[in-house]
Amino acid sequence: SNEAESSIKQIMIAEAGRTILLADHSKFNKTAFIKTCDFTDISTIVTDMTPGEVWMEYLAKQQIRLIY
Repeated sequence: SNEAESSIKQIMIAEAGRTILLADHSKFNKTAFIKTCDFTDISTIVTDMTPGEVWMEYLAKQQIRLIY
C-alpha cells in the first residue's frame, strides 16, 4: 500500500458502517510501511489460517470477529 491508496482507504473506512479486513496469514506479525487504521476501526478479519493464539486472544478482547 502507498500513501495515496491509504488515504482513500481511510476515507472509505470513515464512511463505512463496518470494516472487513481481508489478509492472508503472512500479513500477521509484520510491520507495514503505512498505517491505514487502528484495529478499533475493524469489525471483522477474514484470513486463510488461524493467526496464532496471541492474535486470537487480542482479537477476542477487541471484539473483532475472525473468520478463517
